[in-house]
Amino acid sequence: MTVWIAGFVYVIAWAWLFVSIKEKDHSIPVSNDLRAAGYSLDDVTMPLFVVLLLVSVCFFPVTSSAYTVVAIETNRAEYEDGHYVRDDPGGKGQFIHRFEIDEDKGRARLTELTRVSNGTLVDQPVEYFIVSMEVGSQTPAPWLLNPNRRNQKILTLVGKPGLLATETILLGEDFFEYCKATSGRFYLATGVIKRPVSVEQDFKQRLQERRQESQR
Repeated sequence: MTVWIAGFVYVIAWAWLFVSIKEKDHSIPVSNDLRAAGYSLDDVTMPLFVVLLLVSVCFFPVTSSAYTVVAIETNRAEYEDGHYVRDDPGGKGQFIHRFEIDEDKGRARLTELTRVSNGTLVDQPVEYFIVSMEVGSQTPAPWLLNPNRRNQKILTLVGKPGLLATETILLGEDFFEYCKATSGRFYLATGVIKRPVSVEQDFKQRLQERRQESQR
């Protein structure tokens, strides 16, 4: 109901603004009685701009094709000189990665990096290019894919978290593969994917979670 009322106000405001502009260039004359009363449509032009702006922002938000993906590491290791030089204690993952994906623009970004051990945030925003997208049997050589992944859409991301490091990431529909090359070695991780949701839905969920945490 609120959206219908907002839409009605939006249309009326635009109509009034149009008449105001036409009255100013005398395309639509205003009666002498109204002019004699000191009434001018120009008097409401600026308030109308404010009303239109508020209604547009509050009730007609710009839609986006971007969506959020959460990747949870389950294993992590370091690889150098042909063998693994160090594994995480117990082979467990270190981080939870939150990505914002926009396939239409061919871009992605890391919006949040959280330590699994204590829940602390790591300030490391990273921008990625989506360099390829494989869709199951549509790939040139589907027989090369893992049988469990042949029916999935797989994105390959490439980004630079720093001057000396380069990351390559595979994002499937239920799996996550990570590789960072820096300091003469590879930092590797694998994990699982939570069900992707739109950016707007993810924002609402996060806001609700924070409210619940603040009430505890």
